[in-house]
Amino acid sequence: MFGSFQRLWARYQERKRLRDEEALADLKFRYHAFRALLANNERSMDLVGEIEASFKAAAAGGLTADSRLEELLHVTYEMVDGLNRMNGYRSENLYALHKRLSSEIRDILAQQFLTPEPPPLALALHDFRPEMAGQLGGKAASLARLAAYGLPTPKGFVLTLAASRLFFSFNQLDTLVPDRLRRLHANNEPQAELTETAEAIGSLIVGSPLPPELEEALAAASERLGQGTHKALAVRSSAVVEDQAEHSFAGQFTSILNVVGLEALARAYKEVLASNFNARSLAYRMQYGLPLLDFDMAVLFQEMVPASAAGVLYTVDPTDRELGRFLISAVPALGTLAVNGGAPADIYRLPRSDLNARIEQEVAVKTVQEKAVPGGGVRIEPVPEEERALPLLSQETVRALAGLGWLIEYLGDGPQDAEWAADASGRIFLLQSRPLRLPGRRRPASGISTAPPLLQGGTISSPGRALGRVRIVRSAADLDESLDGQAVLVLNQSLVEAARWMAVMRGAIVDLGNPGDHLSTVARERGRPMITGTAEATKTLKEGQWVLLDADRRVVLEVPSVVQDQMEKLTTAGLKSSPVEPGDEKLAPELEKLRQLIVPLNLTDAYGPTFSLMECRSLHDLIRYAHEAALMAMFTAGDELVEDHFSAVHWLDEGLPFHFFIIDLGGGLKPGPHPTRLHLDDVISFPMRSLWEGLSTPGLRWSTPPPSPNLSGLFARTMTEQGGARALGSSNFAILTRDYLNLNTRLDFHFAMIDTVCGPNARENYIRFRFKGGGTTEVQRERRARFISMVLKSEEFSTDVKGDLVTASLAGTGQESAARKLIALGRLLGFSRLLDASMRDDDAPARLAKAFFDEDWALERFS
Repeated sequence: MFGSFQRLWARYQERKRLRDEEALADLKFRYHAFRALLANNERSMDLVGEIEASFKAAAAGGLTADSRLEELLHVTYEMVDGLNRMNGYRSENLYALHKRLSSEIRDILAQQFLTPEPPPLALALHDFRPEMAGQLGGKAASLARLAAYGLPTPKGFVLTLAASRLFFSFNQLDTLVPDRLRRLHANNEPQAELTETAEAIGSLIVGSPLPPELEEALAAASERLGQGTHKALAVRSSAVVEDQAEHSFAGQFTSILNVVGLEALARAYKEVLASNFNARSLAYRMQYGLPLLDFDMAVLFQEMVPASAAGVLYTVDPTDRELGRFLISAVPALGTLAVNGGAPADIYRLPRSDLNARIEQEVAVKTVQEKAVPGGGVRIEPVPEEERALPLLSQETVRALAGLGWLIEYLGDGPQDAEWAADASGRIFLLQSRPLRLPGRRRPASGISTAPPLLQGGTISSPGRALGRVRIVRSAADLDESLDGQAVLVLNQSLVEAARWMAVMRGAIVDLGNPGDHLSTVARERGRPMITGTAEATKTLKEGQWVLLDADRRVVLEVPSVVQDQMEKLTTAGLKSSPVEPGDEKLAPELEKLRQLIVPLNLTDAYGPTFSLMECRSLHDLIRYAHEAALMAMFTAGDELVEDHFSAVHWLDEGLPFHFFIIDLGGGLKPGPHPTRLHLDDVISFPMRSLWEGLSTPGLRWSTPPPSPNLSGLFARTMTEQGGARALGSSNFAILTRDYLNLNTRLDFHFAMIDTVCGPNARENYIRFRFKGGGTTEVQRERRARFISMVLKSEEFSTDVKGDLVTASLAGTGQESAARKLIALGRLLGFSRLLDASMRDDDAPARLAKAFFDEDWALERFS
């Protein structure tokens, strides 16, 4: 009888051992599927970034099938399949979503008629993107770049090269004008004949009507600029050959100031086009062997600046043999007389090496000025007698102009010749900037480029340059309506929540992260410069500091203080001030449809109500959803094993009243058989040992309650409320590998979860942390959550607090840095035990955070 019982018991034990081994093997399988999913997530984000860049190149042409698209479809399918293998096929709907997206993508690629839309007839300067430069002409493209960098420029728009070609074609001028010019070139006409030919061509152009679609484009652009068609504008040439270093065409083309009304704008447009063929321009082309037949002129329309003074800024004084000075000229009111030399001008010189040095000034006696006439046009007026001998510019304005000169020289990669205007309040506007020709002279180094950078290094996530004010973002809560269009985001890590703000920011600088992460992809999509992996931007840069972000050179430079006041004067109407609005990609319809199926990220808030399968509309969304779902699946993977397969786990006992069940998935423990009860020496998991270092910090109150008058009630609830989370000393488990830790803890009436990869590859590393609950009132639990959030933010976690739930994350950090964060989390778990009972008032979270930072682990100095 007894022997039969023994045999039955042995068979039961063997079956249980086999079930436990199967359960452990299943958990190992889930873990390996999880790590494969993480690798596929990294590769898929790299592919999304590469494919998004190809859409930029495709803006001017069709997109053919690309092997990267097929690879992305394959890798994302592997993510969907991996997630379902992890969670027991509870996400089967993802298969259908992936199939639908794949089918739509392949259908579009199968259509061989992906053709670009025709170039636009009108473009707003503040909608500029680099690929548009070929349609704007030299002057407008230069000005648009300055506006995109955040420098003070008047608002405006351009009637593009496509518009001028349409105008010439519509009126058959593309036949008539070349015929006249060919005869001129063949006969080598004298000056009188050249002038006669130029005048005849000018009359043909000015006398021709605008095509209806061009008339509509002009009206719409004017309306958009001024919410009406009676705003005064300056109309200027912007030819492709203009403002180049080798051929400037300076003074060859017409500019018409203070133009009001659509009829006047249309005539001014044609007059500027006609100046492309005036006698001066034709003679210049013939002298330098340039073609006469190019219809290569766009026309720039700018808001008139109510100028009290205007002039020219040379970033290098061409009369200075050492090339060590700025040269600034100024005339009263409009700057035409300074440009054409038609009136005396004040002259100011300032050393390039020191903006605070003494200014040399030559004040002229100004007799005449050109002023705008109400209703349109300009006229020459005398300067009042009492103002003629007064300097036009204050020292502050001269230094600000020099500072702006430094910036445009740096951004323009060489010395610049710029026109400017200043209004009565002292606001300076840059009207245009072109390379300064210094024939036979050495090129000076830009002063700002020789200044020590504030920050250097990192990786280019999105190329380009931008000026803006530093806005340090430590969590999603810092992304709020106080952001304006001048901000350069400075983040510890690439927050996905920041992606929806990228369209209205100047750029981004990130301590952690990589070029394949979500934020980098969106930065490239929006054309915003971004560098990642700087390591110390959030520590080095200061909130509100004006900086020049040069992602191309991977440097951050300080904007000269003399310029900052001018930058502050710029109008920033919140988010509406963005030079690039979302959704302005300007791709062909089918190409845009394809991009929408791949690139945009709609799932930005992993903890919000809209983070669901129903909101997945792109492969990028699917990647994000599968990644987050996999992380959550690993949070809950060990419960069943601990509760139903006890023999498959070990027990970590290191003298603290806080014990762990250990589940080793391979590489987390020393090789060889292990007893049920383990010690720390048996553990080789890097993240587990790092966490334990924090948990075992001397002085933590594992056995001593915090100071509080409410502990009796708390202990009564602990003993009576069995429906809550498990009490101290009950099942806490940790799933381990050499570089992975998934921890679930139940301490008194709260729980905490940690999921982390902490290995040598920084791109794979992350830490996820959750904390919720407590044994006191809701208000006290929420106060403890605020305290925990304060500590986590100081450790550079992205942190979100909802009630008593704290969610935090950190990604892309190196192994040693991740270890330090895990040590801090271990200390936080011990320090936070029963701490909600000490949250007696709203100031308690800050006082307790100070105690934590002061390492008063036992709260001996807390009151």
